[in-house]
Amino acid sequence: RRVLFRSPLAGLREAAHRGGGAVNDAFLAGVTGGLRRYHEKHGVAVGDLHLTMPVSLRTDADPMGGNRITLMRFDVPAGIADPAERIAEIHRRASAVRRERSLPFTQAIAAGLNLAPRWYIGSILRNVDFVASDVPGLPVPIDLGGAKVQMQYAFGPTIGAAVNVTLLTYVGTCALGINVDTAAIPDYDVFHDALVAGFDEVLALAEAPTERTPP
Repeated sequence: RRVLFRSPLAGLREAAHRGGGAVNDAFLAGVTGGLRRYHEKHGVAVGDLHLTMPVSLRTDADPMGGNRITLMRFDVPAGIADPAERIAEIHRRASAVRRERSLPFTQAIAAGLNLAPRWYIGSILRNVDFVASDVPGLPVPIDLGGAKVQMQYAFGPTIGAAVNVTLLTYVGTCALGINVDTAAIPDYDVFHDALVAGFDEVLALAEAPTERTPP
């Protein structure tokens, strides 16, 4: 099931600043805040959750075009209720992963995994709680076929996780596409509200309310 909502980029950037992190850290803080609230609605306490997130490996020496990305996997502190503390801790953990010396070699590792049995790859992916992506989009309005583009959303595959949340910016707005595995999250309307509330508590750091969009 696919759902969506929007959030102001300026508010998320300011919240990130007040928490001592980057926009991506505030984005993850919103997602993990929503996941914590969703678990609480079901009477389950949650601590760390295992995340898979694409990161860019592109350098100034790389030619234009094509993708230079890999996947980083690390635990994020969904159990931290204070949004500023959660942003700071996510920033600390993500920075440590980005400094990992093996990160540039993960593409070669992935090529080797392509030769592994599918059941083995599936068993690895089952250890991932959620997937998240932060994709820079267009900073200026565009037309497509003579029609003005109002907003753009991206939906990433769950690849074995319960949910994939993809942030794509467009003219100062963060558009979030949420791809939910309904076998893991059957009450997607409850999850949607929990996720919006998670972003609201992050945006409250910048006093910028979330713009709700019907699922």
